[in-house]
Amino acid sequence: MRFRIPAVAAAFLAVSAFAMPASAATVVKAFEFTANTPGALTPQHAGSFRFSFDDVSLAATLEAVDFAIGSTTFTTANTGIRSATIGPFVVFELGGLANGIDGLNAATNDFYLLFDLALGNPFFDHTQTGFAGRVLATGENGRLAMREVTVAAAAVPEPGAWALMILGFGGAGAMLRRKGGRLTRGWLRSGSPA
Repeated sequence: MRFRIPAVAAAFLAVSAFAMPASAATVVKAFEFTANTPGALTPQHAGSFRFSFDDVSLAATLEAVDFAIGSTTFTTANTGIRSATIGPFVVFELGGLANGIDGLNAATNDFYLLFDLALGNPFFDHTQTGFAGRVLATGENGRLAMREVTVAAAAVPEPGAWALMILGFGGAGAMLRRKGGRLTRGWLRSGSPA
């Protein structure tokens, strides 16, 4: 029996694809939040943001943000997000980049939001130009509310599925090439499948 290089390569590809562990998935999350900070220059805050993260390394990327404090509008250019592990919990930190994600300076319009994906006890802090104090809003004191917004994500086939698709198309092409198109000609001549 004579083996051809493409057939051996296709078989190796199919076997190795099933042996490879599934790659990490990118998870996309979106949230809306409202914070009540009585006594501040702007006592009511509302915003939303969307981010993605790798479910293995937890590396996060901010995709969109809609939030403002005073005259400062926060965008992906002046806002950052990162993940952190606190004991057994994974949390995410979102904040303005004027003083670092978790640094606040009373002379700037800036904010810091700490949350986990279960929204167990989110935490919001902000500073505002012209306001010397800081007023915290948390889920515990009822001043911070967050809710997840559904985001549709496209499914990506696993490597094994890609290998089977490629192998199937290759096999179909090899069959057509080997038969030399005889099935097609015979079907056209007789009017029924050969």
